[in-house]
Amino acid sequence: MSQKKVGIITFYHNSENYGGLLQAYALVYKIKKLGYECEQISYEGSNLPNLFIDKIVTKGVMKKIILIVPKKVKNFALNLKDKQKIKSIQSGLQLRSEAFENFRLNRIPHSKTYNQKTINNSVANYDIFVCGSDQIWNPIWTDNSYYLDFVPSNKIKISYAASFGVNQLSPLESKDISKIINRIDRISVRESEGKEILKEEFGLNAELVLDPTLLLKKQEWDALAEEVPINYKYMFVYLLGDSIKHRKLIKKYAIKLNLKIVYLPHIFSKYCRNDENFADTDLYDVGPEKFISLIKNADIIITDSFHGCVFSIIYEKKFWALKRHADEHASTMNSRLYSLFSLLGIKERIISEEKLTIEPKLFNNEIDYIQCKKVLSICREQSLTYLKEIDTVVNFSI
Repeated sequence: MSQKKVGIITFYHNSENYGGLLQAYALVYKIKKLGYECEQISYEGSNLPNLFIDKIVTKGVMKKIILIVPKKVKNFALNLKDKQKIKSIQSGLQLRSEAFENFRLNRIPHSKTYNQKTINNSVANYDIFVCGSDQIWNPIWTDNSYYLDFVPSNKIKISYAASFGVNQLSPLESKDISKIINRIDRISVRESEGKEILKEEFGLNAELVLDPTLLLKKQEWDALAEEVPINYKYMFVYLLGDSIKHRKLIKKYAIKLNLKIVYLPHIFSKYCRNDENFADTDLYDVGPEKFISLIKNADIIITDSFHGCVFSIIYEKKFWALKRHADEHASTMNSRLYSLFSLLGIKERIISEEKLTIEPKLFNNEIDYIQCKKVLSICREQSLTYLKEIDTVVNFSI
């Protein structure tokens, strides 16, 4: 009897997001371990702002990175020194882009590339379709293919750890989603807020499961990690936001703790003026394998990234999560941090700018990783049970 083949649709195609690609790797890895054939469907999605690097194809096969410079910076007359700086940054980003491409192509089994017009052609290639993980259902960049709308009713369709990335939907967003979400045979989400949205807005019972990266144990990530030659104690800082206040506070505490700051500047090829003169060491030639190693070997991690937090937890590091947006901000994605940290009993690791300012002894706090591992072990088994039943259709309507 031949193996059933699983196709996963998430943010894989041309992605240069560390967390996004590592969760894509992890889900394929685990489903293959369960005895299925499995690959990422390389889907060129639409309406995905800031997730993918802008590139132009030059003559031949080489790709040139475009550094996205905000208008307020472009409007200044660039002198020779500025131009040389931008050229240097572009050169570094080229190395980073190549590292991501090597990871996508060589580490993650994948299909040929499809787009909205051709995605229907993938249907014959798979017995089971999975959408997720990551914020594939975030209404900011809705694309119905991430709800498996192209898959016919005679094929199994499930979600795994899908995320809305928001606390609530607008009436119009709920109306649009209600037309397509009922076609999915089984639903699991990553955050408790997503579970509540599905129940309250659509009358659907969804299972709560772990992000795919948490399905792998530390030893499994060790096998993927690639060492970065750093011979001094350091604080690894991974920021997706551009807050100057965050950076000033981080520098203050790095000095207090006698740690050098190791940093990945200009994420997503977006020039961030506040990245200039921030860190002791700026790194560009870092793909997902080295990203894991930078967390594994850091003394302290400070990040505003969900997956930055996840890998800090996996490696049982002392870390803090900064809020990229205020809870009431329209674009806030804090719910995913609250959901995971509440589960593990470590909500105190989420800190606001004010908290950093008024609590100088903050960095003395330790994390009870013995308890965290107990909780994660139970949740991991529950999540793997969900995947073991991947070819089971369930009526989950209330």
